[in-house]
Amino acid sequence: MRIFRNTSGRLAASWKLRGALAGVAAAGLLTGMGVLSGSAAVAGAPQGAGFAVKGLGQTASPQSGGTRFLPRRGRLLGILPSGSARFAHAAATANGTPPLTYHGGPVQHATKAYAIFWAPAGHYIPPAYRAAVAQYFNDVSKADYATGNVYAASTQYYDKTGPGGGKNWVSYNVTYGGSAISTSAVPASGCANYTLGDFSTTWACLLDSQLRSQISSVISAQKWPTGLRYQYFLFTPPGMGSCFDTNPADGCYDPAFTAGYCAYHSNIGGTTLYASQPWADISGCQYSVPDNPYPNDDGADTVINVVSHEQNETMTDPLGNAWYDSSGYENGDECAWLSETTHFNGIGDYSQTISGNEYMMQFEWSNRASNCVAKNTYAQPTGSFTFGPSGTTHGETFTASATDSDDTAFTYLWNFGDGASTLVSTPTVTHTYAASGTYSVTLVIFDAHGDQVRVIKSVPVS
Repeated sequence: MRIFRNTSGRLAASWKLRGALAGVAAAGLLTGMGVLSGSAAVAGAPQGAGFAVKGLGQTASPQSGGTRFLPRRGRLLGILPSGSARFAHAAATANGTPPLTYHGGPVQHATKAYAIFWAPAGHYIPPAYRAAVAQYFNDVSKADYATGNVYAASTQYYDKTGPGGGKNWVSYNVTYGGSAISTSAVPASGCANYTLGDFSTTWACLLDSQLRSQISSVISAQKWPTGLRYQYFLFTPPGMGSCFDTNPADGCYDPAFTAGYCAYHSNIGGTTLYASQPWADISGCQYSVPDNPYPNDDGADTVINVVSHEQNETMTDPLGNAWYDSSGYENGDECAWLSETTHFNGIGDYSQTISGNEYMMQFEWSNRASNCVAKNTYAQPTGSFTFGPSGTTHGETFTASATDSDDTAFTYLWNFGDGASTLVSTPTVTHTYAASGTYSVTLVIFDAHGDQVRVIKSVPVS
């Protein structure tokens, strides 16, 4: 059973469980998940789907509706507000002062996501919760280069690393690198324990610096890569508090009596991108919808919304110097917690269907549409390419063709299948391979608005 507050302000309950995220399916999605510092199983921990039971007397977090965090604090970005403060602009078109403008920094041209689940001894992140997160990342990956979800709205943004200093667009090139469970002990609290929005008390309170240390430790142990095309999502268990620093007024995860946050993204040294993802199955981080925000009846439903928020913002503003508006709002900040069209699946409300699965997620800001959007509705280019020997040893000439109903100028990103790639503004390019063989060559064609199509062919090289 799950207790939540819907848009009518009344408490309601949901008893249904979508079995695909529990039991056998969960076990399948978790196959191969790394475990660090011991076993993820904790004696006496509850088993089954990752849903929490909230008391009937629970109310929404009693945070001041007149106080709202700014979405950035130094290198801490995409700060997603928690509690009643998040509804201050629920009926608005945007939370900030759009449009987003470009500030000269890099965007992500591809991104691989990794999940870190921190479950120290005596505390628990349910297998179904972890499976739901894995399913979500896999679903987003399977839908890459499509237009039917919020990630496709991010492709209109760019940096200036293209040919001749021109536009190099964000790609909906999103993959999932896998996950690890860390059971390492929690260090001594760097901040004081406090009352959360559901009136429970945190059992530990960690600073952002301590979270960064944990992320770096897991990356090192797993031998995972770093750089601007990788992002690490740190998921923490129920009751683990966190604050930006030792002053609670600067910001903490969903406190009961003041404005707080549900998630944020940042970087370590400009090379390791991460997002802090506290336990979001808590009243201050639930989407207010007509029925309930749990379309899969799992606690992960609410964290998936904030994952999407932080991932889309990292794609368009990884270091805080690319795309944001005059108030510092990124594409996700503009649309956080705003009212949007939802559908009821018999279990809960959802706003997105990705790779056949339903999720309750916020929309993302589109400069082109001057609104928060659920997907990319603009005409996409179509194209292909031909190839043949260039006349040199192991050389091939590739020629692209492209058409588009609303653009005539294109750029072409070639990945030749041997580790080499190039972005050019002309349709013909020559590449010399080190050896003969058959190579999988990928071409992504971008139009003048960032709309894109991917073409993959096997190319025999003699």
